[in-house]
Amino acid sequence: TKVGDVGDTMFFLCEGACQATVNGEVLEKLSSGQCFGEVALLKICKKLQQGVRKEDAVAGVVRIANVEAVSDCQLLQLDAGDACSLMKKAPSLRYSLEMLSRSRSDHASHARSNVE
Repeated sequence: TKVGDVGDTMFFLCEGACQATVNGEVLEKLSSGQCFGEVALLKICKKLQQGVRKEDAVAGVVRIANVEAVSDCQLLQLDAGDACSLMKKAPSLRYSLEMLSRSRSDHASHARSNVE
């Protein structure tokens, strides 16, 4: 994924390794069992729960970091609609993703501000 891309899906890393970067700075190294793409996806889910149509909910919600493979990877993809349904059934999943999202958003903001 790339900074600025529409963020209507998140990914679960089943095998392999990736790294998240902003402006060339490595924010995090990801390995099997981790996920990425939750920051934008949570924003979309919030809009969908408020009754916003999916096309409108996705508009303007973009990725905050680049994530690139550093080895061969196997990923599972979860789109916003399915993610919202899943989080309604499993509120603890939403909570965990929100905590992860806050941490990653702060880290990405800090990396962007170091360049400006």
